[in-house]
Amino acid sequence: MLIERPVGGYEKIKDIQRAFDLFFAPPAPKVTADDTANVVIGADEAMEYSKDNGETWNKFTNTDRFEGNQIIVVRVRAKGNTPPWKWTTLTFTSNTPTPNPGGSTGGGAGGGSSTTTPVTSTPAPTTKQEQIVVDVNGTNGTNLTKTPITRTTETNGMIKDLVKMTQAIAKESVEKAKQLNMNTARIVIPDTKDAVSETRIELPKAAVKELNDGSLKLEISTENAIISVPTNSIAGFDQDLYFRVVPLKKESERKEVEERAKKEQLIQQVAPNTNVRVLARPVEIETNMQSREVTLTLPLRDSLPTDPAARQQALDNLAIYIEHSDGTKELIQGKLVKLADNSEGIEFTVTQFSTFTLVVVDGLKASQSAHQPYIQGFGADFRPDAFVTRAQMAAMLARNLPTEAAAGSANSVSYKDVSATHWATSEIQKAQSAGVMNGMSNTQFAPEGSITRAQMATIAYRWMQQQASATTVNGPAVSFTDVSADLWAAEAIAYVQSAGLMVGYNDGTFKPNAELTRAEAVKVLNVLFNRAPITGAVTPTFSDVPATHWAYADIEAAAQK
Repeated sequence: MLIERPVGGYEKIKDIQRAFDLFFAPPAPKVTADDTANVVIGADEAMEYSKDNGETWNKFTNTDRFEGNQIIVVRVRAKGNTPPWKWTTLTFTSNTPTPNPGGSTGGGAGGGSSTTTPVTSTPAPTTKQEQIVVDVNGTNGTNLTKTPITRTTETNGMIKDLVKMTQAIAKESVEKAKQLNMNTARIVIPDTKDAVSETRIELPKAAVKELNDGSLKLEISTENAIISVPTNSIAGFDQDLYFRVVPLKKESERKEVEERAKKEQLIQQVAPNTNVRVLARPVEIETNMQSREVTLTLPLRDSLPTDPAARQQALDNLAIYIEHSDGTKELIQGKLVKLADNSEGIEFTVTQFSTFTLVVVDGLKASQSAHQPYIQGFGADFRPDAFVTRAQMAAMLARNLPTEAAAGSANSVSYKDVSATHWATSEIQKAQSAGVMNGMSNTQFAPEGSITRAQMATIAYRWMQQQASATTVNGPAVSFTDVSADLWAAEAIAYVQSAGLMVGYNDGTFKPNAELTRAEAVKVLNVLFNRAPITGAVTPTFSDVPATHWAYADIEAAAQK
């Protein structure tokens, strides 16, 4: 038998189903606005938000940020037959000294309401943040884990990356590296569009300890510099670690560095009146890991000539010009290496950080080819921490004097405490005759006495006067608290300070009477003698100066031909 359904039966059934669904529809979510961090507290992937009062909806992710002046609505997403329904309205404002976080529960599907007074002022420019996940690789690019990057685009268009390797990520890197028999954790920070203006890498103390305990070397690979921290530098570093990499991208910035390099006395001493040009891109690197060995590699970025002869000439005269934050300057040579993408870079090792620039100094190779060793050890040892004696200093000066200056000893003084058979008699006479080093008096030289910092400053000042015809001090008057204007060496100390040859201590003192070690003396003398530190030597010359020693490159430059 057929039963006739009443007209409108289907519509009634639908109404009943709709009422059932609405009865079980989710309430407005209990979320709030964190107007300082520009995030929604309590949101998850089961929720969605709208910036246009419900016209379009977006699923929540953990990277969503709500910056500037805007109002959003948040609701639970539809699931199965359960529809979305009530929403919560949140108000975000530009981050000012008096932020106004909002958070009120609204009504039905037609729209929500907010108890926060609408913003009527003109919206200020806002910053944009996004989260990027990058690889932490081991040897040969094998992936160990991943770590997040916060990429911030500021109102002026500057893009900054913040990389944080947590303890958990460091631990995972160590465990995976052990499984794969690797000894390196390399954070690879992409910037294929060359848009990033600053990269900051942070590791909390606990993460550093994980790397140390796992004997894992840390590498940070950016488009502008590769930073490699060996395990012996990580060992014992008991604090949070950071590196900040800032490439100097503007042509005006590159030219400024080039002009400074051309005028730099250190470079002019190596090759007077020479041409100096900057290759690739200068980069500033800051870190709180000072006085610990770190290897840097600067990409060449196809900056070398393509002609083979011109390319080799550029490589022969290529050096790294370093402007340290303490005012000192260095000119060192590195080695050509292949990078992971098969491009080329220059690798070198430092213990101080600031601005690093690849420069071609015409005549650099020719000036160094004539260098002979000017230091000698004690058998297999150099004794870098022993105080340098006055006789040793005179010998090192004499070995680097021009032939004509060294030959003229007619006006030299005979010192009663320097016998004719003393090993350094001839050198003492040459240094005194050239006017770069005098005795303690007209009759006493004190050959076995130690050289003080004030004496070293005076010797350097006189040497520069002899070599560069300097007659005046360039730069401000001496500013050390323990160097008075009437000190006998005040003018010399002011000169070496302004020239970046010697610096003072953190407490503002120079310590003029402190004795100089052999390693410290070589560091200053290499500048006077136009010796660029040698890097990449295979076998150390002295058994007590390994490649990890802070003065290794300078001592090798003084010891090798």
